[in-house]
Amino acid sequence: MATRKARCRKTKRQSYGQFWSRFSPERCTNLRSAFDLLEQNVVSLSVTGPCTHRHLVGKITLEAEQPISIESLPDTLDTTTLIRGRVCFGYAGDLLDQVAENYPDMRWWISDNGLHMAIVRPGAKQLSSFDELGGRLTSISWKDGKLCREALWEIVRALDEKKFSLKDELQPKQWKEIAEYNQKWPHRAIKTFEQAARNPRFVCSVRRRLYVARQKFAQAHSALS
Repeated sequence: MATRKARCRKTKRQSYGQFWSRFSPERCTNLRSAFDLLEQNVVSLSVTGPCTHRHLVGKITLEAEQPISIESLPDTLDTTTLIRGRVCFGYAGDLLDQVAENYPDMRWWISDNGLHMAIVRPGAKQLSSFDELGGRLTSISWKDGKLCREALWEIVRALDEKKFSLKDELQPKQWKEIAEYNQKWPHRAIKTFEQAARNPRFVCSVRRRLYVARQKFAQAHSALS
């Protein structure tokens, strides 16, 4: 542990998690922010037993010098009970990686909403940021085989807050129709997902893109436990 911390100190802001065997940098929303949060974030605590790895992760993230939000943890963390508890001292990234190393194929990463830990099958596909957010929100709001209008508007507002581009996320044919409309009606140009969703002409394009995101989200997360 001491050697690992010493190496992190020596390469501050340059190691990019190279000493974390279970960290998934490609899944992080903002890699630089993730390392700012993890590499020099000191944790010092004692957890009494019996406790599970889920409880241990909760304490590490809560009592870190800079607390870390949690978005999702797998049920697998409840399968191990530490009878004598655990003393934790070091950097948050090191400690989280040590927990993940107890489980085959467990990976961890940081999104906009916090820490993810999951069992990831080899070869599991990586979602784009749009498909992760749009797919998750659409899945949550999906009822009776459809997405209601009010839920659609909430989702597109969330997408616009993240500055997703219609041009980048819609299919070329879908974007071409909007681009032609914008050329013809520049004073009523469609520039956001909410504007497109509230326009009867383009709402179907937005819905179709969200349905694709939902499908991709479901397929990717079937590989996560």
